[in-house]
Amino acid sequence: MTMLKVVCLVYLITFSKGDQCSVNHHCSDCDRTGYCRTDCDTGYFDQTCSSVCSKTCRNYSCRLSTSGVGDCTDGCVPGYQGPECDIPCDSPGGSCTPCRGDCDGGYCQLGSSCVSGCVHSYYGTDCKSCSSGCKSCNRMTGSCRECHPGYFGPNCGYSCDHCLGSCEHGCTEGCLSGFYGVFCDKTCSDKCGPDPNISTNKPLLAPNTGVRDCHRDSGDCIHGCDEGWHGRQCSSVCGSNCRNSKCHIDTGSCTDGCANGFYGGRCQLTCNVCLGGVCDQKTGTCSNGCHLTGGRCDSTCTSNCSVEECLRLEHCNRGNCNNSSWLTSGLTM
Repeated sequence: MTMLKVVCLVYLITFSKGDQCSVNHHCSDCDRTGYCRTDCDTGYFDQTCSSVCSKTCRNYSCRLSTSGVGDCTDGCVPGYQGPECDIPCDSPGGSCTPCRGDCDGGYCQLGSSCVSGCVHSYYGTDCKSCSSGCKSCNRMTGSCRECHPGYFGPNCGYSCDHCLGSCEHGCTEGCLSGFYGVFCDKTCSDKCGPDPNISTNKPLLAPNTGVRDCHRDSGDCIHGCDEGWHGRQCSSVCGSNCRNSKCHIDTGSCTDGCANGFYGGRCQLTCNVCLGGVCDQKTGTCSNGCHLTGGRCDSTCTSNCSVEECLRLEHCNRGNCNNSSWLTSGLTM
């Protein structure tokens, strides 16, 4: 009788696994709820070991993650990456570098993003080109670490072409004639007067006019301006009424006097009421008297007449003798 009880107990223990684990449970032992008490067979995961690991998991090995998916425990087969090895590694297009770790010989260019970074001279998630002057740059920000020979400054954006001497630390020895600024990247005005002692055949400059030189820091012209221009950088045109188009470099006042019919410092005032348009270039006094447009008013002034007198006579000859506004309107002519 005792022997019979022992046999029955062994039978119950032996076949209890089969009773608790279904055919879909790929484990050796289950509890009464159907959850596996032991590790899953290779290639399966979850609490009942009924979910299949991805074929892209190395050795088909995975385990249940906190998010409820099967994370590959032995890494990925070549050409895939990610915790679940479900992200394909594209071919090495563009400037992306080979992936390290899970990708195992594949490349991490996913869409436009280079997961594992860029090679030299490229930066950012989409591997944009570094500045053309950069020999190498920070692969995240693009800031230059080293410049190609002949370049310097922020992001190696400045050429040494216009520097005097070495430019390893910038144009510390000055600029070539015709250029100015901290980086010698600005061109002196082409209206700057030429240095009479130097000539050049550089195509940048007008032929046979000499070097256009200016102050290294300000860009102010050193040798004056070309005819017809004034200002520190020769950026302003002399008044159109200046004789010979010549004016003072600083003030813009006409140096050779005014064209007929004009007077004032910049020849901006008209004296066309004077006979023949002849007047004193500074005061506007009509040297030869007034220009009369009619016969109503007789002029007693035949020489060195004031502009005001000539304006009064002209106004009178137009039939407006009684209008007191003649002086104000006439002086603006």
